[in-house]
Amino acid sequence: MPEQRRIGNIILASLLLCRSMGNPNRAQAQNSWNRDEEQAVESQTRQLQSSVLPSSLALSTTSVAFGNYGVMFYVGALGDITVTSIQMYTRTIVEGAPVQVYTRPGKYIGFEGSAAGWSKIYDNPSLELLGQDISTTLIGLDVSISSSAFQSFFIWSPNGKIQYNPGTTEGALYSSNSYIEFYEGAGVRGIFTNSPDDITAPRVMRGVLNFDVMIAEDPGTPEPSEICPGGVEVRVHVATDDYPDETSWILTNTCTGAIQEISPLYNDDFTEHVNSYCVPSADYTIEFKDKWGDGICCEEGPCYHRRLSG
Repeated sequence: MPEQRRIGNIILASLLLCRSMGNPNRAQAQNSWNRDEEQAVESQTRQLQSSVLPSSLALSTTSVAFGNYGVMFYVGALGDITVTSIQMYTRTIVEGAPVQVYTRPGKYIGFEGSAAGWSKIYDNPSLELLGQDISTTLIGLDVSISSSAFQSFFIWSPNGKIQYNPGTTEGALYSSNSYIEFYEGAGVRGIFTNSPDDITAPRVMRGVLNFDVMIAEDPGTPEPSEICPGGVEVRVHVATDDYPDETSWILTNTCTGAIQEISPLYNDDFTEHVNSYCVPSADYTIEFKDKWGDGICCEEGPCYHRRLSG
């Protein structure tokens, strides 16, 4: 059995820049250029005093036969976040399909038919779509959203229908955690056609939204502020083997039976991954899966999985 290493809590690191104080006479002699430089250093110090917390939000998790060539939705940020990737499911398996992702600030409603204001952030002419049982991950999105702001997304793939579920009301809040809110969207049959017949709403995309949370720290505060108010912080630690994309997990609320979180896609082999989630106080079970069926230990390298909860 390989040696298992113990991982402690995530350390929110900060960098403090210190300046020596001169004598009073010398301090009084500083000119405006010195004061400007000092203010710039203080500003830089505050910018450096932040930590990145990887997190994710499960969207609709039910496997259904509904889908279309495109899907639109918007999210609301409860803090400063950066969307890094989106996991989606498709109705069919396609070896090489074009996939595009567009984004725009605010809510998409009223802008479904025009490309104006949308920015293309992902354009893969030949992506392998993995079907209904395995999520297809769109990586490298890098969309920053400021606290209290809304951001819309439009995913388009004409070769493999993107799965979604019927919703209740377009624009209604569907799921959320301490960092982000996900709202019911629409299915799209044509790309920026300006035809109402090409829009089907409400629809809820099936997948996972992965993002980084920017946690700022006050230099005068010795301890970081609570990052999970009103809930319980759960950290999932996974050390991958030589086939990281085969490893996945599901966190289930045993009190309600609802799926609370779904693992992100692991791409880096022999790497320690730590993801933190804010969940309601309850009993939970976590189920680890291996796509190939031979487990993550140990012929393919030293590895382990562990759940740490607060």
